[in-house]
This record gives sequence, C-alpha cells and structure tokens, in this order.
Amino acid sequence: MGKFIQKHAVLLLIIFFCFMLFSPGLTQFFLSDDWFHLKIVQISNVKEFLNFFSPLPNAQSTAFYRPIPNQLFFYIFYQLFGLQAFFYHFFVFILFAYSLYLYYLFLSGMGLSKRVVLMSTFVVAFSHTYFTRLYFLSAAQEIMMSVFVLLGLISNQKKEGAIKNFVSAGWFILALLCKDSAIVFPALVVIFDWMQNKKFYTNKILLLAFVSLTYLFIRVFIFGFSSTLAGHESYLPSFSPRVLLNTFYQYVIWAFGGAELLQDYLSSPLKLIPRYYTDFGLLGKTMIVFLFSTIFLTVLIFFKNVRNFTQKNWLGVAVFVVAILPVIFFPSHKFTIQMSLSMFGFALFVGILLAKESKKVIALFLLSYFCLNIVSILLTQNTHYTVQRSRISEKVYEYMIREYPSLPSGTTVVFLNSQTVGSDIVTWGSSKQISHALMGDNFFRVVYPESEVTVLYEDMTDTIKKDTENTIYLSSSLFLE
Repeated sequence: MGKFIQKHAVLLLIIFFCFMLFSPGLTQFFLSDDWFHLKIVQISNVKEFLNFFSPLPNAQSTAFYRPIPNQLFFYIFYQLFGLQAFFYHFFVFILFAYSLYLYYLFLSGMGLSKRVVLMSTFVVAFSHTYFTRLYFLSAAQEIMMSVFVLLGLISNQKKEGAIKNFVSAGWFILALLCKDSAIVFPALVVIFDWMQNKKFYTNKILLLAFVSLTYLFIRVFIFGFSSTLAGHESYLPSFSPRVLLNTFYQYVIWAFGGAELLQDYLSSPLKLIPRYYTDFGLLGKTMIVFLFSTIFLTVLIFFKNVRNFTQKNWLGVAVFVVAILPVIFFPSHKFTIQMSLSMFGFALFVGILLAKESKKVIALFLLSYFCLNIVSILLTQNTHYTVQRSRISEKVYEYMIREYPSLPSGTTVVFLNSQTVGSDIVTWGSSKQISHALMGDNFFRVVYPESEVTVLYEDMTDTIKKDTENTIYLSSSLFLE
C-alpha cells in the first residue's frame, strides 16, 4: 500500500483536492428525475426486477433505456439506505475518483510520459463539467458510462486474443446499458489503435460492430422513443452547418471551463448581452477574464508548436469530436453533463500540447485553467437548477414528514402560488417550481407509497376548489424562501 501511495502521490493529491472541491454535492437531496427513478424501483417481485432490463415497455421502464443507472442503482441503494441521499452521492463520488484513476492508467498504458498523463488527468479532474454529474444523482449515468468505457479501452490495450476481445465487448455492453452515447466506443478503439500503430483485427471490429448494431436495433425498434419526448422541441435535430458550428463552439467553450450558463447570454460567439454583467457582477467578469486568458494561452502554444505536430497531437481532438457526435445534432439539448467522454479527449490534447513547454508556461496555463473552472463552479453553485430544486425538495420532505407522518388514501395536496419570495417577484409560476423539484406526484408516491395521493399545482391546474374534504393546501412560499 505504501509503495502504491508513493508511486501515485500526485494522482492521489489531484483526486483528493477535486473530491474536496465538489464535496458540497454530497449534501444534495433528491430532486426532479430522482423521484421518478425512486418511484419505479418500488417493486415487490422478481418479475418486476427483471423488467428493469427489458427493452419492452413496462411499468418499470424509463424514457431512455439505461437500466444500470436509472433502475439498478436506485433500487440497490434504496433497499440499503432508503431516502438517505448522502450514501447515493458518496458512491457516485467514489466512482468519479475511480474514473480518474482509470483515465490515468489508460494514458499510462499508451506509453505517454508521466508529465502528459498527470497534466491530462488534472484537466479532467478539475473540469466544471462534472458539476451536474456529481450534484444530480440521475446524471450519475455519465460517470458510470465513462467507467465502463475506460475499462473497455484498458482491456483493448492488452495482447490480442479472443478472450480480450470478448472482455472489451462486455465492458462496451455495460457502458451502453448506462447511456446511449457509449455507442462511440468502437470508434474510440479504432482511433487509439491507429495512433499506436496497431494492426486492425477483423474479429475485434466485427464483434464490436455486432454489439453496436444489435443495441441500435433494440434501442430504436424495440424500446423505441417515449411519447413524452417525441416531438419535444429540445430533442429535434438540426443539420444546419451554421447551427452545428455554433453548438460545437459552445462545447469547446465549456471544455476550456466557461460555465454552462454562458449559452443563455451569448448574443454572438464573441459577444455577451449586457445583462450578464448585471446578473453575475464581479464573479461573472472574473470568469470572462480567466476564460480569455486560458484560450489565449492555448492558441499561443498551439501556433508555436503546430509545425512540429505528429498524429499523437491530434489524437485528443479526434476523441473530442467523435465523443460529441451523439449530441452535436441536438442544439436545444446541449448541456455540460454530456461531456464525460469528450473531456477525456480535450484533456489529452492539452496534456500533449503542453508536454514540451517550460515549467513556467505549464504552471501558468494550469493555474489559469484551474481558476477559470473554480469560478465557473462557484457561479454554477449559485444559479444551477440542481441546487435550487434540491433545496426545495428537501424542505418539502422535512415539512411533510414532520406535519404529516402518514397520509390517508384519497388525500389531495394542493400547492398554491405565492406572489413574492422574500423581496423578489416570482417571474414564473412558484408552484411550478415546486412541481419541477418534486417531479409532479412522484415525490408523494415515494414518501407515501401505501397511499393514493392526488397532487395539484396551481400553475398547472385550471381550477382549484377551495375547502374540499381531505385536502391539504400549502403555500409555495413555505419552500421557496
């Protein structure tokens, strides 16, 4: 153990400090989709458990076929810990640390220098894009997927053989059962094999192609697409070159460390609307300064060394582009949450780019990158929906179990609007905010599983009948202040 710590001391320090950086996420309560996932794992027999993995529509299905993070994860932890969210989050944080270790191992297995490996791991570890994945349990699917993809890539580095190929394909299948975007795994295998001048083995390619085509057939023709998503504007694809370039640009800005909220304030690729500075003040201005300095340093180093680039220098760019492909065509559904695999490519590009620079240049770049991502994390903590909805959800939970330890079947709970929250005017429905945090009536189906409870939200109901029997009226202001 002592030798392991001594050998990987810098890596362990990176993991420790990024663990501390994101540690407020450990106190997050359940919110939004979490309540839906907790509801569907309320099962009573083996058949319902097996339904988790069935691609055929059933009572335990979700909008996406992701049985490991959406059903299995929530089922196991609900059975072990009930509604103690800390233990769910702690497990996700351990997976996060493990993914960083796997990334380090994978890069080391490529024969890269320790300097490149550590710098690339540093860039991944302190990326603000991990915020939602660590603060929102339903987003843990990204971390689980990246763990299985990395295990598959590490397996692929071993000596060729049938067993190795089947092991890699097995990790690929598990990654697909976490999230659809793992479909790029075969392309990543080809890219890394090409970079390392490996011979392309037909059996391996055919096996991965078979898994991919089988999964796509099941996903498209058997599982299908949820009616709640079909036609939803955020899931409508765009193939316009201008739109695609704009979407790609946004992902690049996020990769460097620009906060996700920037997409709501950019009037053009290089211009922010004035409201950005009034909304975020000094912290917002600080982020722009560090964003500019980090990009400027990258461009400067790039043009300084571009004439000496080898195929290895472009490896990270290729990985970034390939990993973005599953989401690039959905401009209205772009989030930093979707950057698990693409950040591996970006970090590798940066690590190789900095490899031959002086210690001063490396320190300056990493400091600028680190400060930028710290500021973006702070901005996100103050504004992100996961933080706000978690607080609302926890307040409702504490209030309900204190005031109503049990609810008889037939009870109606009504959340009424409040005109103000503190000194701020509510700009959109206050009861609607409660609904988003509790995922409609899913919260009540989890907290009161034996009761048939009707839940109404004034924003989302045409008429509210006052003073009806067995009705509980709650002002939204109780949970928004």
